[in-house]
Amino acid sequence: MAFGGQVDLNYSIEDAKGKTGSFIMHFPETTDIPALIGDGVFAQTTAQLIDPLIDGVITDASATIGVDLSGLGLKTSAIAGSDVEEGANFTFRSVAGAPTRFRLPTFDETFGLETGQAVDTSAVAVDAFVQRIIQGDTQGLTTVRWADSRGNNVDNLESAKDSFRKRKRS
Repeated sequence: MAFGGQVDLNYSIEDAKGKTGSFIMHFPETTDIPALIGDGVFAQTTAQLIDPLIDGVITDASATIGVDLSGLGLKTSAIAGSDVEEGANFTFRSVAGAPTRFRLPTFDETFGLETGQAVDTSAVAVDAFVQRIIQGDTQGLTTVRWADSRGNNVDNLESAKDSFRKRKRS
């Protein structure tokens, strides 16, 4: 099955100090996903081959699947002055009360983003995005919803505010 982009397999490895590093393997878009990450196949058997080679411990493996976004009418170049260090932090709560967060880099300042200011969640574009996170999207008989790290559905927005990070790499 092709997804329109590269497939990555990431192994997280923890050292004796509790610090984590990662090892990423890249695969073509034509990769058979069940063969890559299904039970007892490539990801698991490769972990068994990596384990004797390292002093740390493999804490998890995850897959990232590229998705074809062409033809959607998205921007093809960044707007002048955009900066990945300027963004917005969104914090949601799950039905179990656990927080879950993410940061959108290059967030458009016209949505009320100035130092210390909250994002204008009443703006149509912001509200549509927040509602997609909370309500998900139904495709046929399946609803896809965002969840916290324990698998509990996200059900409310706690905060949305500016974020500026100092550049760590060039």
